[in-house]
Amino acid sequence: IQGSEVLALRGMQDLLKAQESLILFMELWPYGLVHAGTSLGDLSKLLEDFSPYLMGESFLKKVGDLDSIVDKGTDHFANLVWFKNR
Repeated sequence: IQGSEVLALRGMQDLLKAQESLILFMELWPYGLVHAGTSLGDLSKLLEDFSPYLMGESFLKKVGDLDSIVDKGTDHFANLVWFKNR
């Protein structure tokens, strides 16, 4: 989606709220969010019922604050897994 994650998630709000448990995978590109007119804060607010985890080659690490894991440069991204009711 390259930065339009917030826009897509806004269109999925009924589906996201209706599911008791759900897992979302996302390649997060903060620069793309800003370029699309949204932000990390917008993303966090839409997924407030989810817990984000940083996904590496062989690990998952719970994330408290998205700002702490991503560099906002144009070419930096993070792979995230979002769990609802895990």
